[in-house]
Amino acid sequence: MANILLVDDYQPYRESLTGKLEGKGHRVVQAQNPEKAREAFAREAFDLIILDNNLKVRPDGNDGIELAKEFKAAKPDVPLIMITGDKTPEVERLFAEAGGAACLSPMEKGFIYYTIDQLVGGIDEGGRDANGSPRKR
Repeated sequence: MANILLVDDYQPYRESLTGKLEGKGHRVVQAQNPEKAREAFAREAFDLIILDNNLKVRPDGNDGIELAKEFKAAKPDVPLIMITGDKTPEVERLFAEAGGAACLSPMEKGFIYYTIDQLVGGIDEGGRDANGSPRKR
């Protein structure tokens, strides 16, 4: 089971993704803005951080990238995924420079779960990964 921090200002998306991840056996802590994300990050250790980019705080919309830089500076081994409707080559480049593992669009649902499984492992009751193969420990 992975402990995941999910940072997104859009509650319906946070709830939907949380439900899917918890259904795979992960624990998810939700944060709706950078301030709440920083509080959670300071309070506990995470195996993965999933960020939106535009959290409606910075005028340029790059809140997630700035947050990613902070998190990577503090804990460089924790993988970061950005899921954003603002996915552009520039956002992908900035996120990669901030140390992000993957920048995805919410429309890439299957690839989102595949990427998460690759970074922290997928879990189900049968001890199998997302592809149905026995999990390696």
